[in-house]
Amino acid sequence: MRLWICGVVLASTLVGCTSNASKREAKREYDRAALQLADTERDRDAQKSRADALASSAGDAEKKIQLAEQKAADAQAKLGEVQTQLTAAQGGSSDMQAKIDALAKESATAQQQVADLQKQVETLKADLAKKTATPAEKPTTEPVQMNK
Repeated sequence: MRLWICGVVLASTLVGCTSNASKREAKREYDRAALQLADTERDRDAQKSRADALASSAGDAEKKIQLAEQKAADAQAKLGEVQTQLTAAQGGSSDMQAKIDALAKESATAQQQVADLQKQVETLKADLAKKTATPAEKPTTEPVQMNK
């Protein structure tokens, strides 16, 4: 019987050791799985943060694009206005040139008339000087008196 009791004690010890070893191995596997899960969750959270940041950046970029498109449209409209003004100015420029040419002709004509009038004045002065240098003739008519 003693042998039997030793066998039972030995068997129970071996069963207990095997059970403890497999429990330890299972615990290790569980801990590894828990660590892997924690790492995976951490990676997931980091990826989610990056995705949120990228979505925010994309939203900001979209707003900047819309603003830039609006500025480009405004600049295009302003360019159209300036081109219209330039065309009008160029048309006005040819009108102004025609007016300048007409005024130049008028000025030349006026200068010629002034020169002619100066000649007439000189001639009249010369005639006046001749008449004052020669004795004056008595007028043939008597001056008319007015009733007062």
